[in-house]
Amino acid sequence: GSFYKGKQDRLIELKSLLKNDFDIFGKFPYAGLPFSSRLLNSQGQLYRVKRLTNDERKSKYFSYQVGINMHLSSPSLETGNARLYELPFHGLAQLVNSSQYSGVEQIYKEGTEILTYRTIKECAELTKMLFSDVEMRTKIALNGTS
Repeated sequence: GSFYKGKQDRLIELKSLLKNDFDIFGKFPYAGLPFSSRLLNSQGQLYRVKRLTNDERKSKYFSYQVGINMHLSSPSLETGNARLYELPFHGLAQLVNSSQYSGVEQIYKEGTEILTYRTIKECAELTKMLFSDVEMRTKIALNGTS
């Protein structure tokens, strides 16, 4: 996705919780350097945000099992974006941020077609759960396309 300061801070928090189990793709200014400077691995190396072309993004989806969708605002005011449909279309179980203002539950059935989170900590916990629960991950991925 695109760069927004508040979203950057949430992504940094999520990356610190999920470590190597979470990759970040997006269009960040200055090749993601300001973002990267806040994320160092155990060897002191910068984490680099991966910028993808549209074709690269489409093929990259097939190498993942879980997709995390994060909107601009927090709490989420948006109902959806392109990833809301791209992730399940490409066979990924999707986690998306939601709030009392978001209408995502009117599009997908929570717990059956999608999982929603309200905090970054909850997102990390649900992601780890999906990594370990193949049955749930498969159910969400398959039902997300219906």
